[in-house]
Amino acid sequence: MYHLNSSNALEYNHLTYPSLQKRWQTQPPQGELTGLSASLDSAIVGFAISERLNPQQAEIISLFVLPEYRNQGIGTKLLAYLEQELAQQGCVEIILSYSTSTLTNVALEPLLQKLHWQPPQINLVLGKTATEKIAQAPWLNKYPLPPAFEVFPWLDAGLSLPLSVEAHRLEPLNSLGLRYRGEVIGWVLTHRVAPDTIRYTTFSIAQAFEKRGRGVWLLASAIRRQVDSGVPYLTGSVSYRYPRLLKFVERHLTPYLTGVGEVRQTSKLINPTLESREN
Repeated sequence: MYHLNSSNALEYNHLTYPSLQKRWQTQPPQGELTGLSASLDSAIVGFAISERLNPQQAEIISLFVLPEYRNQGIGTKLLAYLEQELAQQGCVEIILSYSTSTLTNVALEPLLQKLHWQPPQINLVLGKTATEKIAQAPWLNKYPLPPAFEVFPWLDAGLSLPLSVEAHRLEPLNSLGLRYRGEVIGWVLTHRVAPDTIRYTTFSIAQAFEKRGRGVWLLASAIRRQVDSGVPYLTGSVSYRYPRLLKFVERHLTPYLTGVGEVRQTSKLINPTLESREN
């Protein structure tokens, strides 16, 4: 077992999936880190890491086995031992979020089922594309705004950000707000996640204007600015908690995406007796 921190954990980055180094660029660790390794002939062949979110809950943030040692039950044993360790520490529940891929379909999900985790639930739909592809969407040049509406650069207005949006790497090119008669009624906020890629982080429009195409025009305006700038790639995600926006994505964006995926989440109670006592 390893007691890790944000510095010494990176020594094992080559044994992490997803990459901790990449994760911590946008989501630094907040809680205690616990790591378990699997070794063969004194060489580490697998590694599992959890982060304590609060006294009762932890998250599995990495589970990795070297390709040549897979399909031998090593990942299953790693996760099972990590569950035991967290239970001994007084943890009640473990959660795990992951982006779907061929690897998660054939390796991770059967492993979770074997260890009696809850069936995974879809949290987010992920999409990516290139500007040359999205530029073909006919709705980019529809829905003109009446004079009472004004699109403005978010950073130029000096407004505070929504609580869930980080200021770091906020993209000035196409982070936009929308005003109606001087009042802010919507925004699309983006981040430069790589020199050639802009992530569309959050999109919101006041309910009274949802059915009038104002939000579509705002999103189209942000995309047009990126198309004109030459930044070639864009990514984004939509939560299943927003069915109207998800429906728009499926209808108007999906035909112009080069890749679509999902983020799923699952959980497991590892100390139900402790939970019942505290309740």
